[in-house]
Amino acid sequence: ELHDAIEHCLRNDYAQVINIGCGEGYYAVGIAIRLPNAEVHAFDCNPRALEQCREMARINGASERVRTYGACTPELLRCLRCGPKVLVLSDCEGAELTLLKPEHLTFPLVDMVIESHEIEGLQTWKTLVERFGGTHDWTCLHTQPRQPDAYASLAGMTRGRQLIALSEGRATEMDWLVFRARVRQPARR
Repeated sequence: ELHDAIEHCLRNDYAQVINIGCGEGYYAVGIAIRLPNAEVHAFDCNPRALEQCREMARINGASERVRTYGACTPELLRCLRCGPKVLVLSDCEGAELTLLKPEHLTFPLVDMVIESHEIEGLQTWKTLVERFGGTHDWTCLHTQPRQPDAYASLAGMTRGRQLIALSEGRATEMDWLVFRARVRQPARR
């Protein structure tokens, strides 16, 4: 579901990328490789995941540009000194409502890809759209059924193994919100 959205983001020349909930570094390091001029700030509350992220960055020659931190907080977000255009990737298991507020993301232009965790009663998806819909174009990407036949590398496997290979082990379907900052045009004189 995220492939096209991430590819679109990678066409931008972000100076900084903030990955909240970086896990082992799949996105943090992958984006550092694809955007060789970007500095990546990778947050995760799991110390083992941060070790894996640092090791993945080292193996891929990106350790100078991938900075790892523990749990993300609003104060840490406000303290980051980032350039004019920033990409935020967030998979923070429900903390998105606490962290992703306009007053915490004080960069001139910020694009975001957010895994929306719909925790009962919080209306995460609706709240994020209310917060950022006035300044960003947005879309929602919903989990799609996996199509094993689309992957030639799975051809020799049984159907059951193909489905296991494509499974992310999620208990429920997911939504991702993709926000793209609207660029303000200078006033005409």
